[in-house]
Amino acid sequence: MLKILEAFGKLATESVFNPTIKRIETFSIKETVPEIFNYYSSLIQNLSNSEYDTFLQYARDINSSFIFDFLKIFEENNESKMTLTEGTRMIDLNEISEMIKTEHLGEGGWINKFGV
Repeated sequence: MLKILEAFGKLATESVFNPTIKRIETFSIKETVPEIFNYYSSLIQNLSNSEYDTFLQYARDINSSFIFDFLKIFEENNESKMTLTEGTRMIDLNEISEMIKTEHLGEGGWINKFGV
């Protein structure tokens, strides 16, 4: 059962967390970005190294909070279920995790395992 939880964690991290961090990193080095992002790119490129590191950590924290709050919906609301299919079985992630909303946190969490 933990294997399916890890697979979900990898998918969540690679689909939600990593793209945002990679976008910020791209804005910091690319001279040409889609026009809609010019303001953000310019802002990021004008940060000092220390400011950039702080901004990137802030973005990581915001993404982590978003994942926490999203998973909290399924953990704390009995009407909402998050299930995955394994073969012909439906598996409720809340039943295989003590606290699904915190699986991404900490040294052994999804972000440290699968994040950029």
